Amino acid sequence: MDYNDKCRKEIINGDKFLMSKLLYKTEEEKKALNINLDDFGRVRNFKRNKFSDWCSDPIPMDIVSKRLNMDRMDNLDVQMVEVAKCNLHCWWCYLPDELRHINEKYMKWFSPQELLDLVFHENANCKCLYVSGGNPELVPELIYDIMKELSNRGLSDKLLLWSDDVLSTDYVFNMDIDKLKYMLQYKNYAKICCLKGFDDQSFSFNTLTKKEGFQEQLERLKKNIDLGFDTYCYVVLTCEDLENIDKRISDFIEKLQNISYYLPLRVIPIKIEKFSAVIERLNDIRNQSIINQYKVLDVWNSQIEKSYSKKLIKKNISDIVL
Repeated sequence: MDYNDKCRKEIINGDKFLMSKLLYKTEEEKKALNINLDDFGRVRNFKRNKFSDWCSDPIPMDIVSKRLNMDRMDNLDVQMVEVAKCNLHCWWCYLPDELRHINEKYMKWFSPQELLDLVFHENANCKCLYVSGGNPELVPELIYDIMKELSNRGLSDKLLLWSDDVLSTDYVFNMDIDKLKYMLQYKNYAKICCLKGFDDQSFSFNTLTKKEGFQEQLERLKKNIDLGFDTYCYVVLTCEDLENIDKRISDFIEKLQNISYYLPLRVIPIKIEKFSAVIERLNDIRNQSIINQYKVLDVWNSQIEKSYSKKLIKKNISDIVL
């Protein structure tokens, strides 16, 4: 059994899935984090312009406004739940280490029905349900089952279902064909894929895994788009050094364009922050990489502006056709 299969086996048991608690030290911290669902979820507020020193981020606001026919919004409360396992170990992951390993002290088995009962008991007017982790890609059946349950409850037109994908497995591509077709035809679903670097060097540095994983991410990203999933991306810009950074970003954009010419306009650089869990993992090189990401962002922005018109760059991200 390979490592991905081992991770998957740990969090799926028939029609139940292992979900993770949100940890906090005080009741004040719990309130500040908007933790709910008996500590198995949180209401996270997404902001278009969260940082004054970083690019804006329209995800998921633009997707929700497009899908649910709502006015443009600059922030949105999103109900978040977390799958209890990831098969990658990125050093900048915001999750504390105790949640990076299976420990049922912090975890609980849920059927999708039980999970949604909890969600709608506490957050009846939810407009966006975000399945994060961990890595939901390990158990695409969870997303399928949630879709079916939302449809059974007459809610599939009333909220956006959004899940993370770190592009590290083929489980979704190998699903029962009827289930896969159902997922592809489900109206209000978006898949947010996280590219863990912009070349093989940065990918290996960020994930502590083999360099080949970068190309494998791109190949799986292409599969998702070719199948017809409504796909968006975050990209991590931390890297060990800035040598030849203009060419490296140019090559990265070209690789994305080879998948779909307008794909870079659906890719949002994500800022790596020094969360409390991250601070314990920092060293001199990682500290420098957090500084480096600002220069990489400048290069990314400059090359995007050279490649596409201002009108295209300003479009609702959901209106960018792949």
